[in-house]
Amino acid sequence: MANLAFALGAVASATEVGVTGADRIAAAGLFVLLGSATVIVPLTFFLVTPERARGTLDSVSAFMVRNTAVIMMVILAFLGLNLLGGGEALSGGRRGESGGQAFSGWRSSGAGR
Repeated sequence: MANLAFALGAVASATEVGVTGADRIAAAGLFVLLGSATVIVPLTFFLVTPERARGTLDSVSAFMVRNTAVIMMVILAFLGLNLLGGGEALSGGRRGESGGQAFSGWRSSGAGR
Protein backbone atom coordinates (compact mmCIF):
# COMPACT_ATOMS: atom_id res chain seq x y z
CA MET A 1 0.00 0.00 0.00
CA ALA A 2 2.88 2.37 0.75
CA ASN A 3 4.29 1.77 -2.73
CA LEU A 4 1.00 2.90 -4.22
CA ALA A 5 1.11 6.08 -2.13
CA PHE A 6 4.66 6.82 -3.27
CA ALA A 7 3.73 6.16 -6.90
CA LEU A 8 0.71 8.46 -6.66
CA GLY A 9 2.89 11.13 -5.06
CA ALA A 10 5.37 10.86 -7.92
CA VAL A 11 2.58 11.15 -10.48
CA ALA A 12 1.11 14.15 -8.68
CA SER A 13 4.49 15.86 -8.55
CA ALA A 14 5.14 15.25 -12.24
CA THR A 15 1.67 16.48 -13.16
CA GLU A 16 1.95 19.59 -11.00
CA VAL A 17 5.18 20.77 -12.62
CA GLY A 18 3.76 20.12 -16.10
CA VAL A 19 5.97 17.24 -17.24
CA THR A 20 4.70 15.86 -20.54
CA GLY A 21 5.64 13.45 -23.31
CA ALA A 22 9.13 11.98 -23.33
CA ASP A 23 10.05 13.73 -20.07
CA ARG A 24 7.15 11.99 -18.32
CA ILE A 25 8.30 8.60 -19.63
CA ALA A 26 11.89 9.31 -18.56
CA ALA A 27 10.72 10.39 -15.10
CA ALA A 28 8.59 7.25 -14.73
CA GLY A 29 11.51 5.07 -15.83
CA LEU A 30 13.84 6.75 -13.33
CA PHE A 31 11.24 6.35 -10.56
CA VAL A 32 10.90 2.61 -11.29
CA LEU A 33 14.68 2.17 -11.55
CA LEU A 34 15.34 3.90 -8.22
CA GLY A 35 12.48 2.03 -6.56
CA SER A 36 13.79 -1.29 -7.85
CA ALA A 37 17.41 -0.61 -6.89
CA THR A 38 16.90 -1.96 -3.37
CA VAL A 39 16.11 -5.34 -4.91
CA ILE A 40 18.24 -5.28 -8.08
CA VAL A 41 21.57 -4.32 -6.44
CA PRO A 42 21.64 -7.03 -3.71
CA LEU A 43 20.30 -9.64 -6.14
CA THR A 44 22.98 -8.81 -8.72
CA PHE A 45 25.64 -8.83 -5.99
CA PHE A 46 24.45 -12.27 -4.86
CA LEU A 47 24.32 -13.68 -8.41
CA VAL A 48 27.80 -12.39 -9.31
CA THR A 49 29.66 -13.31 -6.09
CA PRO A 50 27.44 -15.56 -3.94
CA GLU A 51 30.01 -16.43 -1.25
CA ARG A 52 31.11 -12.84 -0.67
CA ALA A 53 27.54 -11.54 -0.87
CA ARG A 54 26.24 -14.03 1.67
CA GLY A 55 28.40 -12.59 4.48
CA THR A 56 27.71 -8.99 3.55
CA LEU A 57 23.96 -9.46 3.16
CA ASP A 58 23.78 -11.44 6.42
CA SER A 59 25.52 -8.63 8.31
CA VAL A 60 23.23 -5.99 6.76
CA SER A 61 20.20 -8.11 7.65
CA ALA A 62 21.40 -8.53 11.25
CA PHE A 63 22.00 -4.77 11.54
CA MET A 64 18.51 -4.00 10.25
CA VAL A 65 16.89 -6.52 12.60
CA ARG A 66 18.77 -5.06 15.59
CA ASN A 67 17.85 -1.49 14.66
CA THR A 68 14.33 -1.88 13.27
CA ALA A 69 12.80 0.55 15.76
CA VAL A 70 15.33 3.30 15.01
CA ILE A 71 15.04 2.80 11.25
CA MET A 72 11.24 3.02 11.41
CA MET A 73 11.39 6.07 13.68
CA VAL A 74 13.62 7.95 11.22
CA ILE A 75 11.47 7.01 8.21
CA LEU A 76 8.20 7.92 9.92
CA ALA A 77 9.64 11.18 11.29
CA PHE A 78 10.79 12.11 7.79
CA LEU A 79 7.39 11.31 6.27
CA GLY A 80 5.51 13.02 9.11
CA LEU A 81 7.52 16.24 8.86
CA ASN A 82 7.12 16.26 5.11
CA LEU A 83 3.36 15.72 5.39
CA LEU A 84 2.89 18.32 8.14
CA GLY A 85 4.97 20.91 6.35
CA GLY A 86 3.48 20.25 2.94
CA GLY A 87 7.04 19.58 1.77
CA GLU A 88 8.48 22.89 2.95
CA ALA A 89 10.11 21.44 6.07
CA LEU A 90 12.42 19.16 4.14
CA SER A 91 12.65 20.74 0.70
CA GLY A 92 13.35 24.31 1.77
CA GLY A 93 10.67 25.63 -0.59
CA ARG A 94 7.60 27.73 0.12
CA ARG A 95 4.10 26.89 -1.05
CA GLY A 96 3.78 27.51 -4.77
CA GLU A 97 7.46 26.86 -5.48
CA SER A 98 8.66 23.56 -6.87
CA GLY A 99 10.20 20.96 -4.59
CA GLY A 100 8.23 18.63 -2.37
CA GLN A 101 4.86 20.11 -3.30
CA ALA A 102 3.14 16.93 -4.45
CA PHE A 103 -0.07 17.57 -2.52
CA SER A 104 -0.25 21.36 -2.37
CA GLY A 105 -2.87 21.50 -5.14
CA TRP A 106 -5.70 20.08 -3.06
CA ARG A 107 -4.88 22.41 -0.19
CA SER A 108 -4.98 25.57 -2.27
CA SER A 109 -8.17 24.57 -4.10
CA GLY A 110 -10.12 24.41 -0.86
CA ALA A 111 -10.81 20.67 -1.14
CA GLY A 112 -10.39 18.62 1.99
CA ARG A 113 -11.37 21.44 4.35
